[in-house]
Amino acid sequence: MAAPHDELVKLYYKCKGEQKDLYDLIGLAANSDFGKLRTVLSKKQSAWRKMGGRYARVEIVELALELLKTSADRDRYDQVVQQMERQGAWRSEDSADTQADADAETVWRNEKQYRDLVFGQLWDWAERHCAGNLDGGRREGRPPVLRREFAGRNVLVPPDRARADAIREAIGPKQRHRWFHSLRSSQALKQSVFGAARVLGRLDVLEVTAECGRPAFFADSGGWRLEMEHAVDTLNERRPTIVDVLLDGSGRRVAVECKFMETEFGKCSRPALKPGDFSYDRQRCDGSYRVQAGRRERCALAEIGIRYWRYLPRVFNWAADRDHVPCPFHAGYQLARNALAACFTPDGGFDPNRGHALLIYDKRNPAFADGGEAERQWRDTLDACRVPGLLRRVSWQRLASAIAVAPDMAWLAEGLRAKYGIEPAPR
Repeated sequence: MAAPHDELVKLYYKCKGEQKDLYDLIGLAANSDFGKLRTVLSKKQSAWRKMGGRYARVEIVELALELLKTSADRDRYDQVVQQMERQGAWRSEDSADTQADADAETVWRNEKQYRDLVFGQLWDWAERHCAGNLDGGRREGRPPVLRREFAGRNVLVPPDRARADAIREAIGPKQRHRWFHSLRSSQALKQSVFGAARVLGRLDVLEVTAECGRPAFFADSGGWRLEMEHAVDTLNERRPTIVDVLLDGSGRRVAVECKFMETEFGKCSRPALKPGDFSYDRQRCDGSYRVQAGRRERCALAEIGIRYWRYLPRVFNWAADRDHVPCPFHAGYQLARNALAACFTPDGGFDPNRGHALLIYDKRNPAFADGGEAERQWRDTLDACRVPGLLRRVSWQRLASAIAVAPDMAWLAEGLRAKYGIEPAPR
């Protein structure tokens, strides 16, 4: 058999671009970065079977451990193995393992089908409406992408010129995401819907019910104000949390997160730091909430004055004064930050009963169905939430059903159907 390191390198080149966790693992193993390696190996099995190479997760783990066994620090190797065994992250491929692999493979296959379906819809729309404005890239395996000077055409607008311009200006060029000009951009979808609701004075189309039975936004739109790309300035963050859509009114606040084709929510970046990164020495993290790397605080971000853990225990069952392995905030990072944003009052106070965070997602997206990574993050964060109704969600399809019955928004309902394949949900 070839040396374990050689085998890992072969897997790296076979699966590069399809499985980030795989080559992260190889880099960690090669550098004997035991803390991060343990975190990677402890992830859910589904993360290991999204690649096309079809290598069983246990094979990769065994190769990595074989490499680590040859390292000088045998004690650390034993600690990694023991920790993995306690967390059930490394076992032989018994029937449970095989079923988990099969379930993960089904999710991977469904995600590909969904991606192909939506990409086909986007290409059909692009070739009808903006064929001369595309970047010239291939059609296979990618969405249509506009040349940057035509990025504004990614927003659905009505025939009326003045209203169309106002909707396109609802998010300025400097606020656009890096891939705003890609037709799969959830920011462009958000701007199309919420820009239209604000410009046309039709916040009443947001009077829909969330999946939990509570109002998704509000029961009555009177007196509410809508802002997009709202920056939260109360957490002392180096880069402030940006709320996709913020609604204020009637003494309450709604922080809205919009997803479309995304497969997961944003996670804390500290465990992903690698040797050589600018802040690695001071802020590296092994994915657990505990004092490490010579710090005084359990959280690397708390060490530099960011106030997440001042407020998280007030809305989630995450005690700040004890260790957590793994850190519950890591996977719930984006969802929890939105929940915090909904609780701040205009004067900088914090009231968990004055607002809620809302997720809008594509009902067809397998990442938000059983077995999907985004669904797992949502469920874990929701289960930890201490405030009933603080986290809510509604589908784009449910929102489209309210838009479809507004006569002056028929153009938007048709655009959502023709461009994105988003059909109104049955009422």
